[in-house]
Amino acid sequence: MDKKMLWVAVKLVLTGYFGMCVGQSILPPGPLSGAVADSVKFSTNVQPPENPFISVSWSFKGVNIITSTSASNTMRPEYANRISLERATGGLELRDLVLEDGGEYTVTIVPAEGPQKQGETTLNVYTKITAATIRSPAAVLIEDESSTNLTCEASGSISSRVWMKDERPLRPSSRLSFSADNRTVFIQPVDSSSHGPYQCRVSNPVSSMTVAHNLTVNFGPHNISIIGPSAAPPGQRVTLQCTADSVPPANFSWMFNGNETRVDNSMFIIERLKAENTGNYTCSARNMVTMQENSTVLNLRGCLCVYETMKTGSTSTLILLEMIYVTLLPALKAQTISVQPEVTGYLGQDVTLPCHFIKASANDTVIQVQWDLLGSEKKTIIVFKPKFGVNISDSPLKEKVNLTEQSLIIKDVELKNAGLYMCTLTTFPSGSLTGETKLIVREQMPLSSVVVSAIVIAVILLVGIMAAITYFIFIRRCDSSVSHSVVIDTGGTAMDVSKSSGIERAEDVVYSGVKVKPPRGETTSSNDEHRMPSNADVTYAEVTVLGRKPK
Repeated sequence: MDKKMLWVAVKLVLTGYFGMCVGQSILPPGPLSGAVADSVKFSTNVQPPENPFISVSWSFKGVNIITSTSASNTMRPEYANRISLERATGGLELRDLVLEDGGEYTVTIVPAEGPQKQGETTLNVYTKITAATIRSPAAVLIEDESSTNLTCEASGSISSRVWMKDERPLRPSSRLSFSADNRTVFIQPVDSSSHGPYQCRVSNPVSSMTVAHNLTVNFGPHNISIIGPSAAPPGQRVTLQCTADSVPPANFSWMFNGNETRVDNSMFIIERLKAENTGNYTCSARNMVTMQENSTVLNLRGCLCVYETMKTGSTSTLILLEMIYVTLLPALKAQTISVQPEVTGYLGQDVTLPCHFIKASANDTVIQVQWDLLGSEKKTIIVFKPKFGVNISDSPLKEKVNLTEQSLIIKDVELKNAGLYMCTLTTFPSGSLTGETKLIVREQMPLSSVVVSAIVIAVILLVGIMAAITYFIFIRRCDSSVSHSVVIDTGGTAMDVSKSSGIERAEDVVYSGVKVKPPRGETTSSNDEHRMPSNADVTYAEVTVLGRKPK
């Protein structure tokens, strides 16, 4: 018992001593990764010393593989031509890696001065990934009836497998599950969303590889609709296009007012619309694998139109009514789509592009809402179906759009979002309705009418105040600068009434019809009479009033 305790004490002392001598590791934290047949370099953080190291040695899993001193180099035979030692820093390069090279490596450096330096790290060696494939059982898959699985295989050292569909990671769900090693994905049962391309990404720290597999699931027909006008004028060419989500593509057939037609493709064309062409058009889509069938109805109506024609041999113009439809009243009350031709948005603000469905009756139903951006090519932005919810397509607007009922909301609008947008409503029973809205994006929002009115009122008030101030200043100056003198001649001594004894304050005196009397002894000439009109109003600053002559 005493010997055992003594050995433990010696070990602790030696560990403490060497710990103080060795200090921190001179190798970066690991692990290092290398590929089979490639090379790897173990670099130290030691700076080249002034005096060469006494010795540098490397060990692998506790076994020395190379020791270098100033006198000689010792190397294990199996490492010949595979390793190179850099004596200045103690670094090591290992070439032509094999899987067996993976493990713990230790370096010990004895410098000419100071304690020895030591470091440890781990090397992991991997085989590069090659020949990745996805396998699945060969079978005809039908939605909600069949199940399948996909298995991802590859050669090399596999560290991880990641499954994706449509380039998005797959997550476990009620239909999807994964094996413990993620090697196999199980789909039980398949549905329409299971159809399409799958990807498996196999990787390790030194390589990766992605492989794709297209899974075919037969489904549908779903979401059948008729694209075309619900009303048109007589004589116009009308095209009705029937669409459906189906794998394989559905076979189409048409009925008119419950009667079979000879049209067996997706398009029904009426070269020239007449009264007898109006009514209910039914498109049926059938999947020959799933043996499922769906149909939809579009009610095509005519517009009430007039046209001018010339009677033979007559110069008068006759306005003729070409047709009066018995469907006139339903046409006036027909369901329609309401959009704004032009909407202005402002940079950094949210903007709404209105789209509203106006029903013809309580039974009309919207079964799909779709917004597209029109340009050199049409790009679908967002689709809403009551059964599946909202689906936002990959586009520059992906993170910025949403729907409120049928209207489109674009958040934080940018200048590049300007353009022509189309709202498409698929309705039952009347088919598809479309409307287009042009979005204009401006940098600044204009002033509101309230702000403009406030500015105008403020300016008017300011001008009025300035005018009033100017007027009062002018009047005061006039009052202070004009002095009037009125002298009354009573035939004797003249009296100046402008003095305080006669008139208390100077005032303007206005006289109407005053004649100028010449001094005594002078007569008025005819010229003077012409110069002074007898009826003119004259304002005098100084007036002399002559008294009457004594009788």
